[in-house]
Amino acid sequence: MQDLLAGVDHVISLGIADPERLGIGGWSYGGILTDYIIATTTRFKAASSGAGSALQTTMYGTDQYIYQYENELGAPWKNPKLWEKLSYPFYKADRIKTPTLRATARVARRPGECCDPSPDRAPERRAA
Repeated sequence: MQDLLAGVDHVISLGIADPERLGIGGWSYGGILTDYIIATTTRFKAASSGAGSALQTTMYGTDQYIYQYENELGAPWKNPKLWEKLSYPFYKADRIKTPTLRATARVARRPGECCDPSPDRAPERRAA
């Protein structure tokens, strides 16, 4: 998160961005980062956060990343303090003052599934 804020500071110093008119947004991991940033600072005037998660334990076992979670973090019941730390936006939600548009979807699409409006076609594409 510090690297993103440093990038914002840099474009402000170059005169590219106006510090009084900053917005932030992201989808998926970008939504997670947006949530972290707006729970940390009020410098953005508006935010759009899509398909992110603020309470990381709710993601465990719901998607294809379970092995990465276990390899990088351990299971939530084996390393609860780390999982709690990663859920910072949820536990610090009272700090969020930035007006935020939240976007979610009935079906979370994986890369390559974005263009077919029919959710029942996803298994066929995976099998192909």
